[in-house]
Amino acid sequence: MSKCNTIATLTFPEGIRISEFIDALRFDFSTFQADTSASLDLWTSRSRASWILPQQIYRANGITVTIQQHNNPDTVVVQKARCVEKWRGQGNQFDNILIQGSRAPRNKSWVCQQGYCPAKLLYAFHFSDRINTGEANANESVIWWTVHHDLLFVEDLEYLSSPMPNRTHGMIMCRDAPQRVRRIVDVSSVRTPVQLVPNGEDNQYILNQYSSLESYNMIYYIDRIY
Repeated sequence: MSKCNTIATLTFPEGIRISEFIDALRFDFSTFQADTSASLDLWTSRSRASWILPQQIYRANGITVTIQQHNNPDTVVVQKARCVEKWRGQGNQFDNILIQGSRAPRNKSWVCQQGYCPAKLLYAFHFSDRINTGEANANESVIWWTVHHDLLFVEDLEYLSSPMPNRTHGMIMCRDAPQRVRRIVDVSSVRTPVQLVPNGEDNQYILNQYSSLESYNMIYYIDRIY
């Protein structure tokens, strides 16, 4: 976890505007429930940029997720997804994840049945909100309750072909969405990091959720060397 910064001082890579981040925060804050997950300040001021900009957050360089091993469900493996401005001297590194969405039991696609949605991880951060409990301790001081929110700023991707496995290689494919959607999600909604392997078409990728991230990196860096 990096040092604490106010939202107003955050820097974003080219193509990402702070206004998009603030709009996503506004929407996410609107889902918080007063008195249980939001302070009175947040509840009454959540839609105002003038209140959001001075708020402090801790930025992270990525997330770690524990998942079941594909070939052995009794064994768990640790997978990481990064969101860093500089990675191995190659510039930005935004890894990809599957986020839990709404399940669709009647859909023929397994990923749709599970409600898994692909997204690019742009920012990971920690935000704390202090809630006045309305109670006092023995010294008659107000008792505060701190609610911690581990949040992610993501860009949604979309599936191709329904999404059913491709007939040639048996893998599911996705692409950058024509209408870009960036939003805030809770880190608990992440099901697994995934790898997107370019298939030769512009902004189209083969989704691989089983191989290790290091194997994926080796594919990329060997390709760059040769």
